Amino acid sequence: MRHTAAIAAALILLVTTSTAQTSWYKFSKAFVEKNYSSDSAIGKLKAAKFSPGPTHFPTPATDEGCGGTDFEIHLGIQDKDMTKPAGASVASGRMTSVANWGVVAEPANVVTTARSDYDAFSTQSISFTGYYRVWNEGHDHGSTAPSNPNHVLELHPAWQYTSGSKSKSMLSSVRPPKMYAGYGASHFRPLLTSIDSAHWLKAYQDSQFVYVQLKKADNFYQLPVVVTAIKDVSGGKIATVDVFSDANHTNRIYQGLSVVVAAGTPYATKLAVGQKTFILGLFSVNLRNAIDLSSGATKTSPADIKDALEFFAFGRPLNPAVKNGTCTTDTGSND
Repeated sequence: MRHTAAIAAALILLVTTSTAQTSWYKFSKAFVEKNYSSDSAIGKLKAAKFSPGPTHFPTPATDEGCGGTDFEIHLGIQDKDMTKPAGASVASGRMTSVANWGVVAEPANVVTTARSDYDAFSTQSISFTGYYRVWNEGHDHGSTAPSNPNHVLELHPAWQYTSGSKSKSMLSSVRPPKMYAGYGASHFRPLLTSIDSAHWLKAYQDSQFVYVQLKKADNFYQLPVVVTAIKDVSGGKIATVDVFSDANHTNRIYQGLSVVVAAGTPYATKLAVGQKTFILGLFSVNLRNAIDLSSGATKTSPADIKDALEFFAFGRPLNPAVKNGTCTTDTGSND
């Protein structure tokens, strides 16, 4: 009897913990309609000003970079400083009010000249082009810096900016950093399987907002995949892939994941149907798809939006996948 009670208590704790890891967020449908492309999450973001933060360079220079040192920079934009369409009071937010809420634009592989531009243009109106990423890395509450407001909506990566007469494309910078390694199967396997087992990726909507349930999870992952289809979309391509948890591509754990590749990046021509490969990138929820999939859904009966899950590809990883922030190799998904 004592053993049974202990098992029951453990199951209750497991369910409670799983539930506690998810939160609901709201996103302006008018903002999505205005800023997303018609068939992809690639789009533009305009702001009156922004706050650049420090560049995440590895220290020392030989570090593999799996502790967050990913050569990116946070350009923080408060919600009030964003250009929003009429009827959009806020672009995104928590269900309850949170101070210092906004959006972050994140250029990749930042070099000195781009860094100087961001510092110079930070108080001027600017337009960014990139991939709208929706994910909860844990930046949705707590203390903030001007460059990193509370947020779950990012333009990540951002690969072009225009401010006044100055315009610069950085598509060639959207690639895996040379010394960086993303998380492997010990992280992405439980994340992907929990979508079906815990049923946490859901959404509903009203006239103004689409409400999306997100699970707190990590940033960069490295996935072993097999490409099953490829199609062109605005600003890039979408490859449909099956995901595996081993380097030999024998243990399939997820089917039909959409992988987004930006046109003009080094990886744009590398994928082919039938290919077995490895991809470094970011998970996201496509809000345009979330709106379509949750049509008619309500707060008491939210819709399953599993098909809104995406993965933005930076390219083939250059280092073995890791399982923690100290660069310990994840042998479950090595390249």
